Amino acid sequence: IAPSFVAGRSREKRIELEWPIEYGGTIYDVITLRRLTVAEVSAFVESVKDLPDGKKFHWPLFFDDAGAPVPPAVMDALDADDSERLDSEALDFLPRRFRGRLEADHRAPRSEAQSVAAQTDSAPSAGATIEPSSSV
Repeated sequence: IAPSFVAGRSREKRIELEWPIEYGGTIYDVITLRRLTVAEVSAFVESVKDLPDGKKFHWPLFFDDAGAPVPPAVMDALDADDSERLDSEALDFLPRRFRGRLEADHRAPRSEAQSVAAQTDSAPSAGATIEPSSSV
């Protein structure tokens, strides 16, 4: 039996894209943001800790209607306004320890991989979307 979350705030939010994208036969017109578990954060931090400075990566927060992670190619191809909205909404879905650093990184150039690694001693996990210190 697996643990499950009960009552409280929603752990997901659907964002309708103003500029939908087709990729690999799938139309991405909605992206769902989902909060991370401890295991997902650890796996993500481990996966990005050795990335070179300035290397772009995506946080594991963004999913399609079927529940699959949105491919990096789709995240990279988003309209700038849709990307900015997802970035803004995503801050509420990140663990608190990463939020302040991301907001600061958007003001001062620094790779997100460096920011993530600086914030935690645990191993990173791979994932979904948000670019280092610029926009997703």
